[in-house]
Amino acid sequence: MDSNQNNLVEWYGAFTCNRYICLEFEHLDKSLYDFMKDRSFQRLLLKEIRPIVKEVANALDYLKAAGIIHADIKFENIILVNHAKEPYRLKVIDFGLAHEVSDADQGACIQSLPFRSPETLVGLPYTEAMDMWSLGCVAASLYLGCLLYPGSTEYDMTQRFSSKTTMDKCVESSDRILFGDLLCGMLEFDAAKRLSPRQVLQHQFSSMQDMVSRYHLSP
Repeated sequence: MDSNQNNLVEWYGAFTCNRYICLEFEHLDKSLYDFMKDRSFQRLLLKEIRPIVKEVANALDYLKAAGIIHADIKFENIILVNHAKEPYRLKVIDFGLAHEVSDADQGACIQSLPFRSPETLVGLPYTEAMDMWSLGCVAASLYLGCLLYPGSTEYDMTQRFSSKTTMDKCVESSDRILFGDLLCGMLEFDAAKRLSPRQVLQHQFSSMQDMVSRYHLSP
């Protein structure tokens, strides 16, 4: 795969140091978590969230085609390439929990808690759709300026699962309505009905097709 096309970190090779096996990757900028921390976790504008959603969805689309589940999509694992020169150009890193869909282990403790999908939380069978749930949580958190599901335990998480609060905050304009619709598709409880990475890329919020048509903008 071409790491610049698929928004996945490029691996250069491996070496041994003091009996430890070390993996060498391309040098990137700061993580999305550090980026938000530097700005005191102030919410991003939708025009800033849009490229983030598109680029991570693109990475997940490539992983889905390869039959791979990342299993740990979160702020820390989404890295800016070079924000000064290429604003919001991103790559997905850290494949320590990644595995093939065929190797999905029902009941496995994977995904960071605030980004853990409902099916994983309750120990149901899961697919690569779990990564889309995580991306939905990331996108909503960027818009709200705080974690969508900040539970500290699995019980807390099950009490907080609701998309209504997010939707209430996303109806101020047509772009926010589209963003709310996208979030509902990404945060669909039924994994089989959850949006795929390709559907996210084709959604009106990501493609801006509605605005292109309405305002006669060039793509």
